Amino acid sequence: MEQQCPTDDAILEVHGITDEMPMDILTMYFESNRRSGGGAVASVERHGDYAVLTFENPADAQRVLLKPAHKFQNVDLVVRRVPPKDPRKIVLRGLKPQILDDTLILYLEFITDLSSEQFTVHYDPDRIQALVHFHEALSAEALEEVKKKAGNRCLQGAVIELEQLPRTDRILVENLSPTDDEDFLTLYFESRRSNGGNVLNVTMIPGGKAIVVFQEWEAVDRVLQKCQKLQERELVVYPYYDFLCPPGTNPQHDRETAEAKAEVPVELSSMINVPDKVKLNILGSSTFLQDLRNECTELSVKVDDDNNVCVCGRDLLQIEKTRSRILEFLSNIAQVDVPINQDQSKFLSRGDIRDYLQSLLCEKDLSTCYSISNCVMTVTAPSVPVAHEVAHLIEQQVCQFGISITDQLLHVLTSSDWEKLLLALKCCEARVSDVGDQVYFVTLKCFRAENEKQVEDYLKEAVLQESVIAMEPGKLRYLQDYDQDLLAGTGQVSIFPLEGDVTGLRITGETRSCQAVDELLRSVISTISSRTVMLLEPGISRFLLDKRGANILKQLETKYKCTIGLERVRWIMLQSEHPLEIQSSQVTPSFERDVSVGTEYPAQQQQSVNVTDPNGNIPDLDEIRNLLASIGEPAAASGKRRRSEDGNVLISHRVSDNSECLLTEEDLYTDRPAAVCSGAINEVDEEEALVDVDVDVKRQQEESGNNDEAGAGDGSTLEGSGMMAVEDKDLELATKLSAQTFKVESNVDDDAQFYLALQYSMDSRHQQTREEEEFQKVLQLSKEMASSQQENHLELAIQMSNMETSEASLENAINMSMADAARTSNSAQLTIYGNFDLAIDRLVDELERTIQSHLREEVMKHNCFQNLPKDYKSYLEYLQRKHAVTITLQGIEVKVRGFADYPMHAKEDITQLTHWVVKDELSKIEEAAIFRSVQWVRRSRQGVTVPYTPKATAFIEKAFQQKQRKINVMFDNKPYTINLEQMEEYNLGAAESLPIERKSLNGPIGGEGE
Repeated sequence: MEQQCPTDDAILEVHGITDEMPMDILTMYFESNRRSGGGAVASVERHGDYAVLTFENPADAQRVLLKPAHKFQNVDLVVRRVPPKDPRKIVLRGLKPQILDDTLILYLEFITDLSSEQFTVHYDPDRIQALVHFHEALSAEALEEVKKKAGNRCLQGAVIELEQLPRTDRILVENLSPTDDEDFLTLYFESRRSNGGNVLNVTMIPGGKAIVVFQEWEAVDRVLQKCQKLQERELVVYPYYDFLCPPGTNPQHDRETAEAKAEVPVELSSMINVPDKVKLNILGSSTFLQDLRNECTELSVKVDDDNNVCVCGRDLLQIEKTRSRILEFLSNIAQVDVPINQDQSKFLSRGDIRDYLQSLLCEKDLSTCYSISNCVMTVTAPSVPVAHEVAHLIEQQVCQFGISITDQLLHVLTSSDWEKLLLALKCCEARVSDVGDQVYFVTLKCFRAENEKQVEDYLKEAVLQESVIAMEPGKLRYLQDYDQDLLAGTGQVSIFPLEGDVTGLRITGETRSCQAVDELLRSVISTISSRTVMLLEPGISRFLLDKRGANILKQLETKYKCTIGLERVRWIMLQSEHPLEIQSSQVTPSFERDVSVGTEYPAQQQQSVNVTDPNGNIPDLDEIRNLLASIGEPAAASGKRRRSEDGNVLISHRVSDNSECLLTEEDLYTDRPAAVCSGAINEVDEEEALVDVDVDVKRQQEESGNNDEAGAGDGSTLEGSGMMAVEDKDLELATKLSAQTFKVESNVDDDAQFYLALQYSMDSRHQQTREEEEFQKVLQLSKEMASSQQENHLELAIQMSNMETSEASLENAINMSMADAARTSNSAQLTIYGNFDLAIDRLVDELERTIQSHLREEVMKHNCFQNLPKDYKSYLEYLQRKHAVTITLQGIEVKVRGFADYPMHAKEDITQLTHWVVKDELSKIEEAAIFRSVQWVRRSRQGVTVPYTPKATAFIEKAFQQKQRKINVMFDNKPYTINLEQMEEYNLGAAESLPIERKSLNGPIGGEGE
C-alpha cells in the first residue's frame, strides 16, 4: 500500500510515548475501535518521544481525534494531526563532515538565488545534515526550482538530498542561566510574556540550552516572532528538529555526566550562538572582544565559523560574567530606520557603494552596517546614538543632480554609447524621467563634479544630424524589398522613408554615424540600374493597375529580383454616365417644351401690330397664312402635298374648326406603317419626295466641294479612338430640310403681313374718304414689319449659328479629352530597377509575351451598325474610355479588343446600344404616324395655341389611347402633370395650369378636347 502524504487526513502524531512502550501493543490500541475509536493502521514510525500513525481509512483517524483523551499503560497520550510543511525550512542530507561553511553558503546561494543574509544554516553534531531556515517563505514554484537545481548539482562530489520539513512543535533555547530549570521554563513559555502556549515537555541540555516541546506547532511561530527575555537575559531561540541532537543522547545522562565532571577542574567553555549575522559582524568589527581579552587574560574569547561566540577557561564564574557582558553588548545593538527615495535605495544597494561607505565608516572607528529594504535604510550600530550618527553621515555622502534632455538628444538615451557612459561613471546611478526630458543621477559627493562634467561633455558631442536622399519611388521600393537589413538602421542612426510628394530616405542620428550611413546608402543606390519600357496595347494601363496585372508584375519581380515602377501609368475609372444611359434610366419621360424657336412668332406678331378694323374686328393672321399656304397647292382635299421651288415637301392639314392650319415637316427617312390614318400620304408621293430630297442633297454635296471624302470608306476608325467613321447622311439631310422649312415659314409670314395690309387697304365700307392715305400707311407699315421680321430672323439665325458653334467647340473638346484618355489607357510606360547584371532584355520579352497572352477580342454583327447616328457613335467612344478597350466599326461589324474580361463587359453595353437603336427607329416611325394624324396643343394665358413637340405628342396620345387619367412628364427639365380627364397641363414648379386640346388632322375624331 502506498504511503499517504504527511498532510493527509489519515496521518496522526502520538506524543508522550515512553521507552517502555512496545510499538506493536501501541498499534493494537489504536486499531481497537472500542478503546481508541480507530481502525486498521497502515504504518507506524517512531521519532523519539512521539510516533506517526497512518490509518488506512481517514474516518478512523477522525474518530481518534474526536475522543477526548487517550491513556495507555497509565500514560496520558496526546494525539494530533501532522503539522503542515514549513515553507521556510528545508534540510540538506548527504553532506561531507569536512565541508566548510562558506562552501555550503555558496552552494545555497546558487540553488536558491538568494543572498546569505536571507537564510541561516544549522548543522547536526556530525555535520552531515544541515537545517536551512529562510527569513521569508518560499513559494511552491521556487521550492521545486531549488530541488531541481540541487538534484542537478553535486557538492564536493556528493549528491545532496533536499527535503522540505514540516512545521516543528519545539524550539531550542540558548543563553539560559544555570539556575533555570524545566518548571521555570514551562511557566515562562506558557505565560503571555513569551506569547507561547501549552508546553508538553522541557529537556535541559548542557551549556545553558533547553528543548521546549509545545502542544501546538502554532505556538512555535508566535515565540519566534517575539524577542524573548528571561531575568534580564536575552534568550536565543530558534526552531528545533530531532536530527540536530546526536542520536542516542539521553539528556538526563548527559546532565549527570556533566555534574560528575564538574567536580574535577577541567577546561570549561560557554558558547553564545548569534544567528543574526549583522550583530555578529558588529561584534567582530568592534573593539569590545579585544577589550574583554585584555581584561580577562585567563579566558579565551573567539568567534567560530558556526556563528558562535566561544568563551573558554577554568573559572566558571568568570566565564559566566564574560558571557553576560557579551550578551549585554548584543542586546544593546540598535537599529534606526531612515526613509529614502527609490533612486537612493537602488544606489545604496549596489555592492561598490556599500564597500566604499563601509570603508569610510571603518576609518572613523564606527562599527556599524546598513541594509536597504523597500525604500528604507536600516542602520545597525552598537547603540542608538551611534546609529543616528552613521545614518546622518551616509545621507551627507549621497547627492543628486539632473540633466535636461532636449528633443534633439532623445536618441542618445537608446544608444549603446549611453550605456558605456553610465558604466564609466564612478559610483553613479542614472534614471530617466517618465516624460523623458530629464535624467536624474545619484552619486557620492566626492565624485559629483567629475561625473557631471563627463555627462555634459558627452551630450555636447551627441548632436543629432539629419540628411535626405531623394530617389525614384521604384528605387526606394527596390531597397525596401532587397536591402531590408541596410534600411533597418543601427542604434545610433534611424532611417525613415520621406513623406509627401518627394520619395526618398531621411537619415537621422549622430554626426559621424549619420555621415557613414549616408555614404553607404548612396553607394548602394548608385549600383541600381533602370530602364524605361513602353507597352502599347488596348487598355494596358488599366490592366497593369488591376490586380491581375499587378500579380504578373509581382511574379516577374520575384523571378528576376527587380522592381517594376508604375509611377507613369495612369488610368482613372470613368465615373460619369453617358446621356444615353441617363436617358434610358429616367423613370419620367423628358421632352422639349416647344417645337422650334419660331413657333410662337405669328402670335407675337399679331399682338405687335396695333391695327384694328373700324368695326372692331381683329384680322386673323393664321387664316391669312393658311390661305397663302394653300394657294400653291393643287385643288385637292387636305392631305395633298406641294413642292416648293427649292425642293422642300410640305404637308397641309385642315383642322375641323377651320381656325388653324399647321405646317409640319415630313420625316422622309422613316418607314411609313401600312395604315396610319385617313389623311396619310400614299407610297408613290413619298417616293417622289425622297427622290427630290436626294437630288438636293447631292447638289449640296457638290457645292461644298465634297469635304467629307476624307472620312469616308470602310475600315476607317473613329477620330482618336480607332473607330470606323460613317458619313451621317441622315443628319445632313435633316439639317437641310430644317433650314428650308425655316425659309418657307419666313416667306409665308412676310406674305401674310403684306396681304394683311392689302386687306385693310381694300376695306372701304367705313373709310371712303381716307382710302388712299390709309393704304399708303398700311403699305409703309407692312414694309417696316417685313424688314423688322427679316432682321429678327437674321439675328436669330446668327444666335443659333453661334450656339451651334459653341456646342460644336464643347463637343470637340470633349472628344479630344476622350481621345487623350483613350491614348493614355492604351499605353503604359514602365521603369525597371535592378542590379547591373539584371537580364532586362529577357525580362522585357517575357513581360510582353505574358501581357499579350491576356488579350481578348470580341466580334459583334448587326444591321444597325450601318450608318450609325452621331450620338450612338459617341457612346461607342464612351465605352472605349469606360472599359479601356478599342472598338472598331466596319460596316455592320464591331470588333472589341482588350484585356481579360474587359471586352466582354463592353460587349454587354454594345448589345444594349443595339436595343436602343432599334427602339429609337421604331419610336420615330410611331411618332411620325401619330404626329401626322393627331395634334396636342395647349393654350397660353393670352389664348395662343401652342403645339407640343412630336415626341411629346406621341407620348400624350399613347396615354390617351390607354385611357390613363394622369401622366407625369418633364418639359425642359421641369416637372409637369397632364390631366387627361380635365384636359389640363399643370406646372408643378410654377403652380399654374393651362388647358390642353387634342386635334385631329384627318377629320373629326370622337373624344374630349376636339
